[in-house]
Amino acid sequence: MNIVTRVGRINFTHLLIYFIAILLPWISVSGSNHLRNLFKFDNKLDHDFNSGPLSYHLQKELTFKIPVHIYYNNENFELPDLIEATQIQINNELRNLINNHENKNLLKIELFDCLKYNCTNNETEYKLDLILNRENSLGVSSDELKAIVFYSLDSIHSNDLPFLITQTILHHFLYGDIELINRKLIKEDFDDEVYFKMVFAGPAFEMEDIKDGALFVSEVMSNIEGSSEQINCLTKLAWDILPQGSSLTDADYTDVDEDKSENKVIIIFPNKLSKVLKISNFIEEKDQLISKILSIIEKQLGLPSKPSNNFNIKLNASLRWKILNTLSKVSRRMEMRNNESENKAEALLAKEYVDHFKSIIQEINNNYETHSLINQLNKSKNLLYTLE
Repeated sequence: MNIVTRVGRINFTHLLIYFIAILLPWISVSGSNHLRNLFKFDNKLDHDFNSGPLSYHLQKELTFKIPVHIYYNNENFELPDLIEATQIQINNELRNLINNHENKNLLKIELFDCLKYNCTNNETEYKLDLILNRENSLGVSSDELKAIVFYSLDSIHSNDLPFLITQTILHHFLYGDIELINRKLIKEDFDDEVYFKMVFAGPAFEMEDIKDGALFVSEVMSNIEGSSEQINCLTKLAWDILPQGSSLTDADYTDVDEDKSENKVIIIFPNKLSKVLKISNFIEEKDQLISKILSIIEKQLGLPSKPSNNFNIKLNASLRWKILNTLSKVSRRMEMRNNESENKAEALLAKEYVDHFKSIIQEINNNYETHSLINQLNKSKNLLYTLE
């Protein structure tokens, strides 16, 4: 009887020690986890995400909504269920075009029927005009946020009009947003600065009495300066115009053209790219040459490729992606701070950052006007700067 009692006591003591040994690590860990819990949100996080809860919240909660207002050339020509059928096609096609599964909810394109809704016709909204025509075709305006679909009666009878609208919007009009969303976040950000040199070479630029060359230079630089002001929120654009008679070799241009009788513009991005545009007739080729020069610069800036003729549509797409990329950096930085927080003061400050982070996301979701993009980007940048 005594033997049994002693054994029972020994077992109870062992169990108590064993229980304490298990419990103590959990008690110490729970204290350090208190700071980490400040970074978690109300929604349940049941999965293991590599980037942590903030990145998960960003991917699940942030949505860039782009309303597209549909206008009709002939309001008496009724097309029942057109908008509903097209919206279904756009939703399905959009998800297929976005490569990363985690980004499939970031972009929402929503159609509005301007026969049913009182659409406000202003320059900051995306518009699509439907125009009855003999043949099917499409176009994107060069100076407005507008696309045009020319449709035939055959496209209505064959029920192809929803497909035509979907192709116009997703593969031309707003393709830039899709192209950028498919880039790798953080790794493929816009450069802080893009620098280039320009050489205007040839007789028209060397003789002061030839006005065509001087006017051409003036118009080219005026367009570049205008683009620089608009793009400044993304990237600083810097350049030098080399004086007449400059050595092309000194300008980092190695493919020297010995024919000095030709008028040409040479654009040099040091250690990257050189382009030569030859000029035969200033009057006839001026607009086309200026467009080519701007296109070369835009490509080096990292703007999307489509629509090729509309800078503002590409700029808006770039602003949305820059906001997303900046907020991704914010989430990464805050998660690093979370792991480094060691006291209550740091934890309270961290919570303020998280609240600010969430408020920016909420503002983007509620305010999708294009003129608000720069302000939203600046708020995201300011939050990132405070964390660095």
